Amino acid sequence: MDDAGAERPRRTILLLEDEMLPALIVEGILSDAGYDVVGPVPNVEEALALLRGARVDAALLDLNIQGTFSYDVGERCEELGIPWGVTTGYEAQSQQLSARDIPVLMKPFTDEQLLAMVADLLDR
Repeated sequence: MDDAGAERPRRTILLLEDEMLPALIVEGILSDAGYDVVGPVPNVEEALALLRGARVDAALLDLNIQGTFSYDVGERCEELGIPWGVTTGYEAQSQQLSARDIPVLMKPFTDEQLLAMVADLLDR
């Protein structure tokens, strides 16, 4: 990392993902890129609880968490002014979210696509 990047405050990303292996991979990618990660959080209730107390700069939400869509977490992020995006393998829902101007990253994705999405969220 160059000197300019070292002076930048670390940004915090909430990661909501119920599948452990993908969660750990994404957490590693984000951490290696210099982000602090809250989570990975395995369920909607815990994510909502964390949003009550944690300082979060952006949220990355898996759309389907244990059979429940994570829309409640996204709505809470909107109320708090936290930009959020979704990772999913569901094409139909991704089109609906994109129509609402919610960034969607289709699984599987590359490290570069993930980091580009997070950078886009932080620029919102």
